[in-house]
Amino acid sequence: MKTRFRLLILFGAATLIALIVWQAVATREPVYRGRPLHEWLELAQQNDLVYPPSEEAIRAMGADAVPHLLKLVATKDSNLRQSFLELQRSQSWIPIQIRPQKDLQEMGVYGFTVLSGEARSAASALAGLLNANDSQVRAGAAFSLSKLGISAPNAAPAVAAYLHGLVARGVGVPTDALEKACAASALAEFGMAARPAIPDLTALTNDVKLEVKSSARAALIRLRGDSLQSIRDALHDTANLTNWLAAGGVVSFLGTNAAPVIPELLFALSQSNSVIQNEAIRLLGKVHSQAEVCLPALLPFLQVTNPWTRADCLSSLRAFGPQAGTPAVISEVKQHLTDPDAWVRRQATNALRKIDPAATFPSP
Repeated sequence: MKTRFRLLILFGAATLIALIVWQAVATREPVYRGRPLHEWLELAQQNDLVYPPSEEAIRAMGADAVPHLLKLVATKDSNLRQSFLELQRSQSWIPIQIRPQKDLQEMGVYGFTVLSGEARSAASALAGLLNANDSQVRAGAAFSLSKLGISAPNAAPAVAAYLHGLVARGVGVPTDALEKACAASALAEFGMAARPAIPDLTALTNDVKLEVKSSARAALIRLRGDSLQSIRDALHDTANLTNWLAAGGVVSFLGTNAAPVIPELLFALSQSNSVIQNEAIRLLGKVHSQAEVCLPALLPFLQVTNPWTRADCLSSLRAFGPQAGTPAVISEVKQHLTDPDAWVRRQATNALRKIDPAATFPSP
């Protein structure tokens, strides 16, 4: 009886909080085509964060969306929130749903990714969140700052100080891996303003986590203008899988800045090692440059029997956006809207949304 009473009290308190938050959001959020910001963000999340109508809405809202995105990135799971989430999972009758911290932060980061430099007014507040007492909030803030990039160079000292603190804790602290990688990615985007962080980035190239080492190496290449020759050499040597994957990790963080390694990635597609072959497919999407040579090389992989390879290929085609909107590519992608594998069908839908702006889908 006491347990039931406590549950009712908890439910009442959480419901009151949810109603207050909902009312505040509903009355203040910017609206586009009759839908408030949070609905567009939820639609994007339901569609794997690949939903052009949501991107259009967020860009239309512009600076008006920034305060709300900041609140989402800053979301922390309080004890009360955690208790209500547990209650929500076990009691299907609860009418009001509270979203987990991860979901809300993901929506906030997505919004900043869409706005990019248009959200430069958020730089100072995001830099302040680097001092939050929640690692997920700090990582989300650092990642969001990486999307603001060169438009927010004044945030470079704060990110450099944040990274210095992480490095001071040691190069082998596994719980810091996401934060380190996000901080390095942000510094890579700040240009000259981030050069004082070079010693700490150099230290991270010895970290135990591959994603940390890769992000640090990529940042150093960007900040110092290092040659990509060592990366190209490692990618050409497909006999050494460890070195190949390490070089591929750097390419993943370099994105379009790794365009010079495209010949090596195309060479890797012809190799018999399926690990290297599949990773090369993924990396071509990360670089998404030189569509004229990459698209014809990728298309044959839509016909392989491995559904994961087909899905990765569709994801990479999607990354090329309208550049991949040729009749041949669109025709191939459409064939996979009815693929036997559900995940492949989903990736085909996402790819079509990006490469064929004229494609029509049901209204949300």
